[in-house]
Order: sequence, then structure tokens, then C-alpha cells
Amino acid sequence: ASIVSETAPLKRSPDRGSSVFLVLLCLLLLIGIICLAVKMNKDQSYWQMERTQLNTLIEELRTMEKINRTCLNGGK
Repeated sequence: ASIVSETAPLKRSPDRGSSVFLVLLCLLLLIGIICLAVKMNKDQSYWQMERTQLNTLIEELRTMEKINRTCLNGGK
């Protein structure tokens, strides 16, 4: 009976190592997903700002074009 009780913890050791490895792997995966989500959110904010600036520039160019047409047509 003493032999069985002495070898039982040895069989559990690889299971414990596998469990620890899986937990660490899951944590690493979770950290990676969180980092990607944060980066995606920052990129989305950047592209929204970029789009707003481009739309403003387009409106300014259209306004300038209207002014130029008015000047070329003699104020008509």
C-alpha cells in the first residue's frame, strides 16, 4: 500500500504541469486579444479623424471652386 501512495503524486505531476501550461497559454491568448482590441480601437479613432479632416478639405475646395466660378463669370 505504501508503494501506491508514493507513486500516486508522481502521476499527478504531469497533469498539474499540463494544467499550468494551459492556464498560461489561455492568459497569453487573452492578453493578445485585449491588445488587438485596444489597437483596433485606436486605429478606428485615427481613421475617423482622418476622414473628418478629408471631408473638411473637400468642402473647402468646393467652396473655393464656387468662389472662382463666380469671379470668372463676373459675379453672376
